[in-house]
Amino acid sequence: MNTSGINISHLTVSYQKNRKEFPVLSDVSLHVPGGTVCAVIGPSGCGKSTLLKVAAGLIKGYEGQVTIGGVPLDTRKMTIGFMPQSYGLLPWRTVADNIRLGRKVKGLWQAEDEEKLKELSSRLGLEGLLERYPHELSGGQQQRVSLARVFCSLMCC
Repeated sequence: MNTSGINISHLTVSYQKNRKEFPVLSDVSLHVPGGTVCAVIGPSGCGKSTLLKVAAGLIKGYEGQVTIGGVPLDTRKMTIGFMPQSYGLLPWRTVADNIRLGRKVKGLWQAEDEEKLKELSSRLGLEGLLERYPHELSGGQQQRVSLARVFCSLMCC
């Protein structure tokens, strides 16, 4: 097996509802070489988002193996960002709190990251919006907040 990049071997994911199992992915294998770009395409409901959520470490209950650089997933050390199609912003949190969220959940947020957050916000045109809430933003602004959270969670800003 190639150990560089992302390797997914024999991935099977099912959801449970009312004590019944609903398969989403069954025996999926994929290798994405390091440093490449990969597009996952298919019809609605075929499991694209589930596959990406597993690779990002957001879904843990699966069968099979997922490695990055030959190492099993470790969400505290991951260098994969995930931006959901709905942006995933928490409506009760400010823009700044939504951007901090990824690193805070991992227990990595530090006071010195605050200056980096301001710089990143400025680069993405969000500097005057940090105390607003998602419902007060346009769709494009919400998308940039979600993107800022991905960047911040990967490197802090």
